[in-house]
Amino acid sequence: MAPGVHRKSCLARLQHKASGWKAALAMGLSLAISILAVNLSVTIWLTGRALSSSITDSVLVYEGSCQGSERLSFWVHLAINILSSLLLGSSNYAIQVLCAPTRAEVDRAHGKKEWLDIGLWSFRNWKTIGSGRKVICVLLLLSSVPLHLIYNSVFYSRLAVTDVMWGVVTPAYIDGNYTTPSEIVGQRYGVGPRKFIYDKRQEILTWEKLTPEECWDAYSRRFLTARRSVIAVSSVYRDNGFEGPDAVVRDYDRRWAYERGQTMRFLCNADGCDIGEFSKAQLSTVDYCLSEPWPEKCQFSFSPVLMVVVMVCNIVKIICLGLILWRQRISTLVTTGDAIASFLETPDPSTKGHCLLSKKDLVSKEWMENGVCADSYQKGKLRWHHAASRGRWWFCYGLSGAVLIISVAFFSTGVNSVPSSPLPTMEYLWSLGFGTATPDALISVQLDGLAANVLLANFPQLILSFLYLTYNGLFTSMLGAEEYSQFSQHRKGLRVSSKPEGAQRTAYYLQLPFTYGIPLILLSITLHWFVSQSIFLVLIDISRWTAIKQYQGFGYRQDLTECGYSPIALFFVIIISIFALLGGILLGFRRLSGDVPLAGGCSLVISAACHPSSTDRGGLGTHSISEVQWGVIAVDQSSVTTSMLVGNKQTDSGTITTSDMTEAGDSQHQKHCTFSSDFVEPPEEGASYR
Repeated sequence: MAPGVHRKSCLARLQHKASGWKAALAMGLSLAISILAVNLSVTIWLTGRALSSSITDSVLVYEGSCQGSERLSFWVHLAINILSSLLLGSSNYAIQVLCAPTRAEVDRAHGKKEWLDIGLWSFRNWKTIGSGRKVICVLLLLSSVPLHLIYNSVFYSRLAVTDVMWGVVTPAYIDGNYTTPSEIVGQRYGVGPRKFIYDKRQEILTWEKLTPEECWDAYSRRFLTARRSVIAVSSVYRDNGFEGPDAVVRDYDRRWAYERGQTMRFLCNADGCDIGEFSKAQLSTVDYCLSEPWPEKCQFSFSPVLMVVVMVCNIVKIICLGLILWRQRISTLVTTGDAIASFLETPDPSTKGHCLLSKKDLVSKEWMENGVCADSYQKGKLRWHHAASRGRWWFCYGLSGAVLIISVAFFSTGVNSVPSSPLPTMEYLWSLGFGTATPDALISVQLDGLAANVLLANFPQLILSFLYLTYNGLFTSMLGAEEYSQFSQHRKGLRVSSKPEGAQRTAYYLQLPFTYGIPLILLSITLHWFVSQSIFLVLIDISRWTAIKQYQGFGYRQDLTECGYSPIALFFVIIISIFALLGGILLGFRRLSGDVPLAGGCSLVISAACHPSSTDRGGLGTHSISEVQWGVIAVDQSSVTTSMLVGNKQTDSGTITTSDMTEAGDSQHQKHCTFSSDFVEPPEEGASYR
């Protein structure tokens, strides 16, 4: 027996230590430390592979097929969004703990006829908490901003593209009936292209033959990844005013990259053209094209500098969580159960006699201004959405609606910008991939520098994180009201954030049960990931044609930093967002289980519902550690014992029923609604309670 008892006592001690919000916060701290260890290990490993690069350079993680780069980006960014969402959830949990008021802060607010929020963090509580807690809250919030603005761009795609050397030749070139380059190309051609065409004839003849239509489709793109040079074969060549390839090879400020296929002027001018039947000035009739194949090459890179910023934010969060865990000594009312327990042990005199006070009375300001609230019970048909204020609903869904409208507009613009005629099909959009860098899907707004493009690519992530916090607060309000209302249906122990006593239950979660909290965080992870695949950072390596004074070939390289987008990923963001919006609305129309006056986390309402009779069995101190229920009891108005008032008419359990009190006469007893560990009855419609 001794060993068994010893094992049981050890288990009991372990459970005792690991109870309450500190246990959950300790798990959040462990998670933050683990994420830092992963980030640090990845940084050391990848930078160690790039021995020739400095810490400021990007590190090449993968180089090969674009399909392989896409697959790697898929899993890496999924992992990043899981880690960042878990860090956000831990920070939100910690802020809720910090913003929870103490009993003294609640009493001061009640003395001014104000209330504080219990079970959720709000700006109402902000002005009452201490400066130390405010500083930690600010640090947790500020460390989340760069985290969500940068984390998804730590790993990014690099797209290898090529500039174009193009020329127009006569069939004599193909047949070999020429002696000098000038006999086969126009006099306006630069020396380099002419020499290239002259010297590389045998190689050019092996290039892929394209019809004029195929040639146009292949080269009328902003960037080329699978093709390079192109030679147009023309039976009727117009050299008058023709702008030869020297205009390209002289590098007119990234002309090919920024003017979307202007080198195709040998096929078409700005007014349009009929492929194969050209009659415009400066144009030639093209019989066919010879296109140089170019092996597609994609890269996946890592930025140590951005990762260092992420790790600094990670360290700040670890320090904040550690300070809360080890320095938070004051007892706060984190959960509704904490508040009920506190008010049952020490009832608040400012709300005595107002047991039917509800949040509706406070919103209408009847009680706040005149001290008036309903004293007759009306069974309300309350729904979940009544728990949250109209302001919270309007703010949450107004912001969500605005973001959804912008997403739809961006999707429409992106689809129309994809070079597909007449309108790209879903199959074509799907072929562009998730988060895949492609020349056909680059944002037309050009920003200079890495920092500007990182902010552009990740700003939606910051908005989404803010939306998660607003939805978390909305769901916390509704689920807190549901838990509170259930106390009128059955008796149960209070869920407290401190070490539980008696029938009390420990609270690993604050107000949002795991059955709702876990799906909400999974939804957040999913949306963060889809958004990261919808708009993302892309670095473009351009291999340029160099032909200054003499033929040099493709040797000059130039880098661009831009943002790519994935229409199909954005489509899924829109669909998931619509379902999320509808899901919140549908949940809001669920009926509350019980008939307790609506509290909605309001400390005044909870206080008013916690005035048990001083003659209850066991005294006030036993209610908070026993199973309690909300309902009708009888209050002794003349301060005499219960046995004297009812002629010692008691139940076997020593409690007094409502019918017993009625027999003693309403002149001496006033019915009262409260949380109590003793027997309670449901309130009657229209009856008066104080």
